[in-house]
Amino acid sequence: MGHDRRRRRHGLADNIGSLTPGKKADLVLLKNDRSPAMYPILHPYGHVVYQATRADVHTVLVNGTVVKYAHELVGVDLERARTAVAATVDYARTTMGEDAWREAVEPQIPTTEVISNPYTYSEYRGEGVAVQNEGA
Repeated sequence: MGHDRRRRRHGLADNIGSLTPGKKADLVLLKNDRSPAMYPILHPYGHVVYQATRADVHTVLVNGTVVKYAHELVGVDLERARTAVAATVDYARTTMGEDAWREAVEPQIPTTEVISNPYTYSEYRGEGVAVQNEGA
């Protein structure tokens, strides 16, 4: 209801808001018969939110134009995109310098410290879990 009022107030009611010929629409269709996560669909809304991934996106329409179909991008020169990305990476690497680049792509992992948990009610600590000896 509120969406309808806002569309009318902003003069968009004739352009968006429903799947109607002549209106603008973005649409995502999910289908992946090869994915075990996509079967069985017991709760469609929950399935989309919690189970579906980008691999399950079969078709995408943007403003009514198909931009992905059968899990493949339509009308996109992937080799050109890869070349542009590689050029960007090369530019960043040469601009930053090799040492800064290495530090950025292979950051130092900070050491962790085990802290005492005041809410531990048993002696069980789990296999392979480092526990600080509180009595030492």
